[in-house]
Amino acid sequence: MKLSKAEASLLMYLETRAVDHKGWVDTSLMNNEDFAIVKKWNKEGYVKFGRVASSDITYTPGRYYRLTHWCELSDAAWGNVAQLRRERAERGLQSRIYRRIEEIET
Repeated sequence: MKLSKAEASLLMYLETRAVDHKGWVDTSLMNNEDFAIVKKWNKEGYVKFGRVASSDITYTPGRYYRLTHWCELSDAAWGNVAQLRRERAERGLQSRIYRRIEEIET
């Protein structure tokens, strides 16, 4: 699946929320385009996305937001995001600012 820049960014964000936040999504970090994309993905089954039951929404002290949505990635989405992360890592390593020990002449 070829993803646009906006789709790739959203997929990596949702992967982070799925892994690091048990699927809770902070929608204050999403824009209207993100919501349109995730609505389409939800319909297609690529990414499941929805509202949390109101009784399960709790206020977290020190946080300015409430987590009101959740996400789950399909196998296809997991495969795509793994490739996106790898590509991002490779781009980052091309511009690294440190030297490895074996690169230093003694």
